[in-house]
Amino acid sequence: MIPAGQPLLLYYELYDAAPDQAGQKACPTRSRPVLSSVAFYRGARKVFETSLVEVSAVTAPDRKATVFRLDVPTADLAPGLYTCQVNLIDDVAGTFAFPRLAVYIRK
Repeated sequence: MIPAGQPLLLYYELYDAAPDQAGQKACPTRSRPVLSSVAFYRGARKVFETSLVEVSAVTAPDRKATVFRLDVPTADLAPGLYTCQVNLIDDVAGTFAFPRLAVYIRK
């Protein structure tokens, strides 16, 4: 439950992103980015989506992870239940994920 107007901080990691050149292991630099955004749905209707974020490096090399931290404003979201969808695209591997979670905005 999130009070209306309070920003929602999302932190997530992509592990073992595809290497930037064929045959290499994932390394601290990549030629193409991992892309991500976050969308909020009420029923089947999208009511908000963040700008696309691009990360072109493995930002936590000890875990082979690309880290995302998004501060999502909730001031324009009416109180109620939303489906929050994280859109994650590994441009090098050509793979994607769209995990979802329920978020309740209260007055």
